[in-house]
Amino acid sequence: MPSPKGELSGKGCKSWLAVEGGIALMIAKHYLQLSDAMLVERLNTDWALQMFCGVPLKVYEKIKDSDLPGRWIKYLGQHLDIDKWQVHLASE
Repeated sequence: MPSPKGELSGKGCKSWLAVEGGIALMIAKHYLQLSDAMLVERLNTDWALQMFCGVPLKVYEKIKDSDLPGRWIKYLGQHLDIDKWQVHLASE
């Protein structure tokens, strides 16, 4: 899967998350049953969720983009081959 290269930050800047972190964010969204805005707020305040998604924020850093999960859903939907991924996971 190609790296997002700034297309997911909303302003063309470097993305907060790598592809693995975006997938982890979607797993966390489903598991925690949170809206996009609530998930971003939780990501800003929960160091364990930051570690799970691979985005260790500094004390003064904060993700202000509440649409970040929505853009990751769209990006993964366009680039992730679910059938191939399921076969790979089943073989592990």
